[in-house]
Amino acid sequence: MKKITKRAQVQFIREKLATDSSWALRGLQVVFDHQTNDEQSTNKTKHSNRLGFNRSDAKILSPLAKTQLSGLALTADEMTVVFAEMPKYAWQIRHRTANFDEEKLIAEMTK
Repeated sequence: MKKITKRAQVQFIREKLATDSSWALRGLQVVFDHQTNDEQSTNKTKHSNRLGFNRSDAKILSPLAKTQLSGLALTADEMTVVFAEMPKYAWQIRHRTANFDEEKLIAEMTK
């Protein structure tokens, strides 16, 4: 299997989050899941634990994640926000996701 650095993996994830709706929406869900319960319920970041959304994004992205979780589709304008904001969370998605599958990512990168 080809060796691909973690830095290259993060860059690949960043690009996918900015351009691919399935990656962006899954990333939105993963980062929202990293928020604590109280942060999820208030749409605010309350803990400096380097997980979940940052303070300015929580009030925007948490409601979008809740919309998605409820089964409703995001609008084109909402997706524009998701594409613009999610790439900054690529590192968190790569390094802080418990069931992250590095082999699957590398396979995707080398297609």
